[in-house]
Amino acid sequence: MPSHDLHDAEILARLFRLAAVEAGSEGINWHSRKTALNQQVVEMTGATALRDLFRTWQASPKRWPAAIAKPEDGAIVHAVYAPLPEDLLTKFVNFLTRAGISNCSGETCTTTWEADAVAQRIADWDENGLLMQMLERDDLVVAEAYAFVWSDEMMIHITEHHAPSSGLIALVAALLQRIPAAYPDIRVATVELQEDERARLEPVLASCGFEDKGPRTLFHLRPEGTPVL
Repeated sequence: MPSHDLHDAEILARLFRLAAVEAGSEGINWHSRKTALNQQVVEMTGATALRDLFRTWQASPKRWPAAIAKPEDGAIVHAVYAPLPEDLLTKFVNFLTRAGISNCSGETCTTTWEADAVAQRIADWDENGLLMQMLERDDLVVAEAYAFVWSDEMMIHITEHHAPSSGLIALVAALLQRIPAAYPDIRVATVELQEDERARLEPVLASCGFEDKGPRTLFHLRPEGTPVL
């Protein structure tokens, strides 16, 4: 992947062409959002679009909710800080397992989580400035949302398991409200949704001021003169 702050289409296109030559006959893959710059690079290199990976939704601070929405059905939004209280940690471990979230270490992955590993993950994220919220309903954690800095953006990831829409809206709104104090220079919040998340989460994001900015697409480039198989 090229440097995030490189905004010269001609230089990017040249780098991709050189990389494709060095990689050999099979060429290279890369992915990028739908922007004028990236479209220029694709046209300059003659790269082929393979498939869309995510759908990008974004909201600038002026579009973020001014207040946290009140969730229905008695749902509660928690701001997560390390160390997490033991009762909430137990509920969160149960949520990760129920939601089938992969826990990978080395070459092995499992969907079973242990409290110590989860507590350490939260402590590491807290130390590195990651912002995190949880949604609790009927004594179960049913969703989490966390945000981390990437250049001048705040990337947000949402995981839910049978969470009410009103609760998810409150969850995202609460997370957005924490950003200005922690990271005042952030110019936009970004969520990238996989295809199976769109139906459930796009209405939630729209309610929180986000707009659909198009796909992140996977591209393929072979060296010039290499036949397409």
